[in-house]
Amino acid sequence: MGLCLAAQYLLRLKEGSMLWAGLPCSSFVWIARATSKRSRASPAGHGPMAEEGNCLAARVVLMCLTAMMRKAWWVCEQPNSSLAFRLPVFDWLFRINRVKYDLAPATLTRLCLGYVPPTQFPSQRS
Repeated sequence: MGLCLAAQYLLRLKEGSMLWAGLPCSSFVWIARATSKRSRASPAGHGPMAEEGNCLAARVVLMCLTAMMRKAWWVCEQPNSSLAFRLPVFDWLFRINRVKYDLAPATLTRLCLGYVPPTQFPSQRS
């Protein structure tokens, strides 16, 4: 139900508007590393806690892609100790969008800001 509702709201985004996504950080931060089994070498981790976090991360990436298709900006925030942005799904998103993350390295929050102009969307490239 929640993902369907999010999709409905995403489809209402206007060109130039913004999606602000706050991925739950509970399994990605340093304090949960004992239970999520996440590390820099293995950001996907192991176990139910990590699997749930990875599923939510994939959904956030899907939401960011939808925002890009709507020609909207997107922001995803995570604490500095989070390994979420090291997941392969985020790495892929950053590569297709040429995103630079860690826009606020001096704060406690990392922000990812992304937008692909209509002429640069991957499906339109030759």
